[in-house]
Amino acid sequence: MAKLTVKQVDELALKILSDSSEGVRYAELKRRIHESHPETNLNMIGTQVGLLHLKHPGEIIRPSRGLYRLAPGIDRAQHPLQQVAPAVQEQDFYEPFAEWLKDDLGEVTEAASLGGAATGAVTIPPPADLAAVNP
Repeated sequence: MAKLTVKQVDELALKILSDSSEGVRYAELKRRIHESHPETNLNMIGTQVGLLHLKHPGEIIRPSRGLYRLAPGIDRAQHPLQQVAPAVQEQDFYEPFAEWLKDDLGEVTEAASLGGAATGAVTIPPPADLAAVNP
């Protein structure tokens, strides 16, 4: 038999997962694919199995580390969908941190945000200017 291609590994993995309602562990899925096609590189199979949930986000889920399962077979009550946290900006921490320094620790009397790449105050000189500063 010829070596499996990446697409063939994916198709075989999907078939194995469709036969199992409980899902299949990473090592077991890798072993079963390699047993059916021993001429295929084991490392390539492992890489493709590890990427399954990324390449097929609507079809394959990982309810726990190392467990792969087809999405339609998941028990939603047992594994509820996780909420995605909103993106937090660095600037959101400036004011609470300043208040903490002033009020809780008493280490400072005033706190202000100075500079930073977000405000454009930080500039990186080109390499030619660095040579002039540090001969």
